[in-house]
Amino acid sequence: MAALLGLIPVEIFTPMQIRMVTTADWSNLEIISKTPIRDPRVTGVSGATEAKYENDKLILIQGLEAAQNKAVAEMAVDLKIVNLVNVYALIRNIVLGADLPRVDPPRFQAERGHIGWTYVEVSNTLGDEPLVVGRLWWSDIEEGPQNVKDFEVPGRLLYKEQPQPIPPDEPDTLIGKALLGYQGWFGCEGDGSDRDRWVHWSRDGSKPSAENLVVDFWPDVSEYADDELYETSLHLPDGSPARVFSSYDEDTVNRHFEWMRDYDLDGVFAQRFLVELEDAPNFCFANMVLGNVRRGAEQNGRAFAVMYDVSGALGSNAIIKEDWRFLVEVLKITESPNYLRHNGKPVVGIWGPGFASRYYTTYPQAMDILNWFKADAPANLQATTVGGVPTHWMTLDGDSNTDPHWAEVYRMYDIISPWTVGRYGTLSGVDAHIADHTAPEIAVAESFGAEYMPVVWPGFSWHNLNPYEPSNEIPRNGGAFLSRQATGSVDAGARMLYIAMFDEVDEGTAVFKLAPTQEDVPVEAPVVSLDADGYSLLSDHYLDEARLASEHLRSRVGPAG
Repeated sequence: MAALLGLIPVEIFTPMQIRMVTTADWSNLEIISKTPIRDPRVTGVSGATEAKYENDKLILIQGLEAAQNKAVAEMAVDLKIVNLVNVYALIRNIVLGADLPRVDPPRFQAERGHIGWTYVEVSNTLGDEPLVVGRLWWSDIEEGPQNVKDFEVPGRLLYKEQPQPIPPDEPDTLIGKALLGYQGWFGCEGDGSDRDRWVHWSRDGSKPSAENLVVDFWPDVSEYADDELYETSLHLPDGSPARVFSSYDEDTVNRHFEWMRDYDLDGVFAQRFLVELEDAPNFCFANMVLGNVRRGAEQNGRAFAVMYDVSGALGSNAIIKEDWRFLVEVLKITESPNYLRHNGKPVVGIWGPGFASRYYTTYPQAMDILNWFKADAPANLQATTVGGVPTHWMTLDGDSNTDPHWAEVYRMYDIISPWTVGRYGTLSGVDAHIADHTAPEIAVAESFGAEYMPVVWPGFSWHNLNPYEPSNEIPRNGGAFLSRQATGSVDAGARMLYIAMFDEVDEGTAVFKLAPTQEDVPVEAPVVSLDADGYSLLSDHYLDEARLASEHLRSRVGPAG
């Protein structure tokens, strides 16, 4: 009977949605898998002169002039993908409560003009909300016949029902939260991105080696899957190749959020670097990472918000406004129940204005962008702002811009967060900073109606990035350095914390799982391990320190203040 049933095919219909967004003058997406398509219909169009579905192909046109002006065109198509499976396998899996039989993955071929970027999002619509099962960010196309790109969606995801996002505790306030900075900037050759090079692992984009390595700490990659890891030219003491991860991989970022969940950490500020947003490959990489962050947060009940780093971005206001509109209206990130809100608005960080030692942005630009987020932007784009300001923001000395107008800028922020990494290096230095800066600055911020979010960090080392600087320049002291900052800041009256950073191995401030001993780091280059200060620590030690800092904060102010 089983043999007879095995000969009988049954059709399985998967309702799906394909969404294509582009700044190119035209983009086509053809479904090239052999499985039949049923009931296709265009369900949404914007910014296009032509948008249609024809012969298993999405056709989207906006015209050359619009593309040259960086206009965005979009279309969405609902359809059903058909797969044939045998009756026996189907009945058996249903009876056993197992997954539906494995089916062929749908495959796609994209083709487009030579301007800007194209984004494709493939979702199944089995549940109440679409489940994104495949994404393509495509940029940096050259003239010629290679103007096509293929990708496929794993068949195992076609019948996976949409899990409901898990909202974080108290998503509408920063009070009682310790947020980590999430760089998300690590790329590897072969990671599937259009950058296709080693970014933030090596100095020149080539394979990491003793000559070009730029990180001082090494990630513990023992929990990563093999397909998440990329071999460098470096080797561990046992002779095996030293491997690292790419932030472009969704599974990797989700793993990081699983760790946040395991250690009861609230979530992240996802860093977004303005100098990269006008370069198409970097823009697409950043968007993929932000999508990974959103999914990781939603699947693990963590919060997330965007923090713009305006380093080196002259004329940054137009970029920020255009990008924030894109994130809100095209990628729709603030529609996530996990996007952090405070005082009734989405939270946006702006790091860098006022640093005189680097030409970040001018006083008029800073005032303009803060007024825009506060009141001048359309209501859907207004936000609560967190200011990454110089350490000496209050007295306007040291590394701060000496123009007294900057005091007006800082008073525009809803939340003040002075950057303190590298500003002290001993426990006594921590105590002095809290007494001289944190405690009085909290009172000043409160006097003009702002909250205060001190930055705390585990230690500092950037020898491989800057060879003239010493390795392990500011020791971690087994966690005592971070703990003293966090507890002292909270005891001084801070009601929220910024922990710098989750994944920053370049400057040695990372708190995620790190190589514990010299047996776990490459032998060809000087890399700091967690035992550098004479402590025998597990790789997750600083995740646990971050957890303790968060617990101390909550014990003093409560989860909602």
